[in-house]
Amino acid sequence: MRFKVPRNIEHEAKVVGPATFQQILPIGGASFIIFILYLLLREKSMFLFFFLSTIVASGGFALSFLKINQMPLSQYIKNYISFSLAPREYIWKKKEKTINISTERKATVVKEKIEKEEENKPRKESQINRISSKIDSL
Repeated sequence: MRFKVPRNIEHEAKVVGPATFQQILPIGGASFIIFILYLLLREKSMFLFFFLSTIVASGGFALSFLKINQMPLSQYIKNYISFSLAPREYIWKKKEKTINISTERKATVVKEKIEKEEENKPRKESQINRISSKIDSL
């Protein structure tokens, strides 16, 4: 059985192993930050250096390889920031329903439908009376 393979498949070129250029950038940036941390903290506190470098390295790898809902984390963060900073305006407009009735027969049909709907609705007065009678009996 033969299958047609699409010819216009777009994919990013692999730069280093299975990683693309977009994945190498955050790892390179994290490596540079870790190097700067090493130069600043090597004489003061190696524990602080290891702690901060672990956080920076995990952030770099997350930006490179983590996907949320089939979307890279960098795109997800970009969308979140643009949504958070975008102005929002909520306007509620009530839509009015107009009924064009040309004959009296249609008017009576509409009245009957409205009366049936009102009969099916629970009445608040009866519910209030029921609750008050329950309270009185206690």
